[in-house]
Amino acid sequence: LFARIADVVTQFDDFFQQKENGAGKLGCYPYQKVTACFRMLANGCSADSLDAELRMSSTLILKTLKRFVRAVFHLFGRRYIRAPTRWNVELLLQEGERRGFPSMLGSIDCMHWECTVIIYIYSSVHQNIWLVLNLLSD
Repeated sequence: LFARIADVVTQFDDFFQQKENGAGKLGCYPYQKVTACFRMLANGCSADSLDAELRMSSTLILKTLKRFVRAVFHLFGRRYIRAPTRWNVELLLQEGERRGFPSMLGSIDCMHWECTVIIYIYSSVHQNIWLVLNLLSD
């Protein structure tokens, strides 16, 4: 699945292809760029945490992620990114009921809560601070 997505995205956007820079050195491999995107999306890690391991600058990682999301949305959006059908909603509600969360349509492990108590030091730097609730689930 990874190889299929990487290959399709690379064919769609030549940004993902390996190219020479001004000094004649080859840049990052396509799989290297797509790996950075998958790691950020799957693990919720920052670009800074990947730069040394993947040997890419954090700026390039963020630019790659932005282009990757656009490409995936364009290529797979019609088929996979769509509003849930009545059947999907019923299935989600049944699953929530089975797990002890009746009438819950969303997922508690992906909630974003706005922090109402902000430390004074950060209040001038950040307008809104969000806590992301990440829970381990079976």
